[in-house]
Amino acid sequence: MLANFNNDGAVVVNAGNLDLHGSGIHTGSFNLVPGASLRFRDAGINTFTSTSAVTGAGLVHLFNGPQVSVDGAVAPGAIRVDGGTLTLITAATTGSLDLNGGAIAGTGSLTVGTAYNDAGGASVTLSGALNVHQSTGDLVFASPVTTGGDLTAVAAGGSLQALAPLATTGGALTLTASDSLLPSV
Repeated sequence: MLANFNNDGAVVVNAGNLDLHGSGIHTGSFNLVPGASLRFRDAGINTFTSTSAVTGAGLVHLFNGPQVSVDGAVAPGAIRVDGGTLTLITAATTGSLDLNGGAIAGTGSLTVGTAYNDAGGASVTLSGALNVHQSTGDLVFASPVTTGGDLTAVAAGGSLQALAPLATTGGALTLTASDSLLPSV
């Protein structure tokens, strides 16, 4: 959608991509079925109020510089940030997180359930906690992460490696790996 779009009802993305190029204020819900994507593109500003919800097994994808601020329920199957900023005001949960650029910021917290893929060139700065559980393979932090709450990282199926700074300013730093903890170089 090239025009601005405001959702005050219920949007179900059944298949393919719903591309939002413009700005919008969202008080309603977005439900993403498996294989479907809600994509924020270009320099639009999208605000999700406390009554909003983004749920389902699909993907939320930011690229080309959007600013997305979320104060409502956030629990998609996957989040991918290739550019722009995802600002979390409340707690968010996702199955997987792909960071390839841009930023995740805000006063909220984030829980990643099964896969954290960080190509570098991004940043995560949250006042709340970050909890990451990597089910298989190595867990690599290639972008800097700073939290005000606990920073918990579990590499259940491999090594944990920090290639960029990991810091918490007010919580515990807990790193666990089934194989080894590898310091940054």
